Amino acid sequence: MIKGDIDFTTNQFGETLDIVSNGNLKEQLDETLKMLPSNIVDMEELGQVYVEETGESIPVGEQYNNVKDYTYTEINGNIYYRINDYLYEQNKNRTVTERIKGLIKVRTALRDLIDIENRDVSDIDIIPYQTKLNQVYDEFVRKYGYITDRGNDLAFRNDADYPLLISLEKQDKQTKQVTKTDIFTKRTIKPYKEILQTQNAKEGLIASINQRGKVDIKYIMKLCGKDYDTVITELKGLIYHNPELAKQGIDEDLAGWETADQYLSRKCSRKITNSRKICTRR
Repeated sequence: MIKGDIDFTTNQFGETLDIVSNGNLKEQLDETLKMLPSNIVDMEELGQVYVEETGESIPVGEQYNNVKDYTYTEINGNIYYRINDYLYEQNKNRTVTERIKGLIKVRTALRDLIDIENRDVSDIDIIPYQTKLNQVYDEFVRKYGYITDRGNDLAFRNDADYPLLISLEKQDKQTKQVTKTDIFTKRTIKPYKEILQTQNAKEGLIASINQRGKVDIKYIMKLCGKDYDTVITELKGLIYHNPELAKQGIDEDLAGWETADQYLSRKCSRKITNSRKICTRR
C-alpha cells in the first residue's frame, strides 16, 4: 500500500517515477492502521487482567457484534470492554467512566465522518458530520482537556481506537500548543475511483502501477487508446524490457516490462551477487 501519489519527477538522471506526498502522512498512517487484521496476537493474558477488574460479562452475539475487539462501549450507562466473544463491565471511578463515555462519543462522530468521506458524496454533504465532530470534541475538551492529556491517556489507552483519536490533535514542538488536525475542516479522504481512460501513455503507466501493481503494457494500451509501438516510444527511458521476466509470460512483447527503477535495481542486485560469488571463489 502506497501513501502518496505516483507521479513523474525530474532529477539529475532525468525523468523517473516517484512517490509524491498528497497530505498529512501521520493521519494517512493512522487510517491505514485501521485496516490491519485483528486477533493476530493471543490476548488471553490481557483478558484475565480485565476479568479481575470487572463486574458482569455479556456474550457479544449479534446485538453487540459491531463493537470492535479491545474497545470500550457504553451499554445502559455502564462501560464495557470487548475481549473476543465477551463484553466485560468496567468498574472504574466516576471521573474515569465519564472520560471514557466522552471519548466514545468523539470516536463515534469521527467514525461517522470517515464513513461518509469514503462514499461518493460531495464535499458539502460531509459538512454536517464535520460540525458534529467539532461539537462533540469541543465539549469533551472543555470538560476533560485534550485527548492526549495524561488523564485521558490513562483512561482510554487500552482502547484499540485510541491511536485514531489522538490523530485528531497536533502539538507544536516549541510552544506545546495543541490544535485540531485538518479532518475537522477539510475533506481528508477521497473514495477510490478506477481510472478508465488516460490522455497518454505516461498517465497510463501511473494508472497501471496504481491499479495493477506492475507495468501492464496491454492495460496501458487500452487506457490511452494507442498501439504497442506508440506506447513503447512514449515510455522510452521510463520502462525497460526484462527478457528473463518475459519468458514467464504468454506474449513476450507484452510481458516482462519493468519501471526504470525496478530494472536498474534488479540489474545492480545481480551484479552484486555475481561479485560476491567471484570473491568467494578467490
